[in-house]
Amino acid sequence: TRVLTQRWRAAIFAALLYATLPVDNLAVAWIGVADPLLSVFYLLALRLWVNYLTRAQARWYALTLLATIGALFSKEVAATLPIVLFLMDRWLICKSTTRRELVERYAPFVVLLAIYGVLEWRVLTRGLFTAHLGYGVGTHIFDALWHHAATLAFPWGLPAPLNFVWLGIVVLALLWAMWHE
Repeated sequence: TRVLTQRWRAAIFAALLYATLPVDNLAVAWIGVADPLLSVFYLLALRLWVNYLTRAQARWYALTLLATIGALFSKEVAATLPIVLFLMDRWLICKSTTRRELVERYAPFVVLLAIYGVLEWRVLTRGLFTAHLGYGVGTHIFDALWHHAATLAFPWGLPAPLNFVWLGIVVLALLWAMWHE
């Protein structure tokens, strides 16, 4: 973590956060699950992104895009990777840049996510497996999204109304931090 953040306090905080999270070791111990493969590509993309941001060489950017594609092919949760890369860029590396440079920097990731979204849509609407089990696109997706986001904001578990209050506090804190950069 210290390599990614360039700050020892952030590294200690991340290590303490990781040590106290109620994680299930099944994702690591079970060989048939895609989580370890996703982790390899996700963490590789983070490391390559730091190399790109600190050295400004096109090869690190291209390798980050390839690692992102590998992560997207591994598991759906990799769709969060561009957001994490943006947050690392703005909060951890903190180099000044223009809005135009930011748009140029993240446009390929937006294109990747758009292509990925189209592919996922086709799978959800036309796939044999999903049609057989009754999966579909609808408003129920937003309910699941809110519950997952609340768990992400406070993974130690809170009762139903409090976890959404905590999610609101985290979102407001993130927005405030982005606004007062």
